Amino acid sequence: MKKYILDNQETLFGANEVIGFGDDKYYIKEIPKKESNKIIIENHYSKKTATDAHTKISLGIFLNNNIIGALQFGYAMNPQSMDKIVRHTKIDEYLELNRM
Repeated sequence: MKKYILDNQETLFGANEVIGFGDDKYYIKEIPKKESNKIIIENHYSKKTATDAHTKISLGIFLNNNIIGALQFGYAMNPQSMDKIVRHTKIDEYLELNRM
């Protein structure tokens, strides 16, 4: 059964933050940027990560509790262009997939 993976850190208002989703066999959850950088450098065709300034969240892809990939989401290389893609979108209202 698919489910959300929640942060185990205590929160001010009692609701834990969703940091991933999936089931016991296959799931995606937040991982440290340093870990995703290593995976991206080893496997991405460019052998480069998105800049640290652009990367806002790093997700690990897991199969049978083994990490098999990474996703990095962040701002576009030209953040001001976002309004041309989605009208009235401000710079802090979107993330795009920078590396997979």
